[in-house]
Amino acid sequence: MIKGIDVSHHNDLGQLLTKLKPNDRKFIIIKATEGKTFHDPNCILNTNLAKSETDLIGFYHYARPENNNPIEEAKNFLNHPSVKTNIGSAILALDWEENALYRPLSWAVDWVRYVYKQTGVKPLFYCSAWYTIKLDPILAEGCGLWVAHHTGLSKPFIGKYPFWAIWQYDSKGYDHDKFNGTAQQFRKYMKVNN
Repeated sequence: MIKGIDVSHHNDLGQLLTKLKPNDRKFIIIKATEGKTFHDPNCILNTNLAKSETDLIGFYHYARPENNNPIEEAKNFLNHPSVKTNIGSAILALDWEENALYRPLSWAVDWVRYVYKQTGVKPLFYCSAWYTIKLDPILAEGCGLWVAHHTGLSKPFIGKYPFWAIWQYDSKGYDHDKFNGTAQQFRKYMKVNN
């Protein structure tokens, strides 16, 4: 098991890297986009900082299904320069929270299918632990689970999933994550036709 973090424009990754122990930053996942037009203003800087620290990186898209269709949002994600130039060498993920939790999962299925068709990389699916009981359609797509469960327990609740890929186990100060495997296994989630 390896530890990492996920960041967005709400975090100062440069400052975090000076504070974190080396074993707590083995991988870094970065917010790239949100909705059909928003690009995280720190994504390119965070990508450069992350790549100077580790080769285990990833990018996520924050879904806004209440406003847009999934293909528009997937195109926004895939057109981000950091995402586009790192296909095959970064984890891709869909962040499904807040308003998205009350929208049909068929939207998320269409998003992950489009991203997979365009890249050959199967995205991870991020959601809260309580929501994992609803994930049959996502599980059927073969997406790995990135679960948020801030409990202090030794493992997260994962509903119908057989195992979790990434566990966001705390958010004090920044988002703390664990990957359920080795660096070599992490890289398999990054690969085309993973």
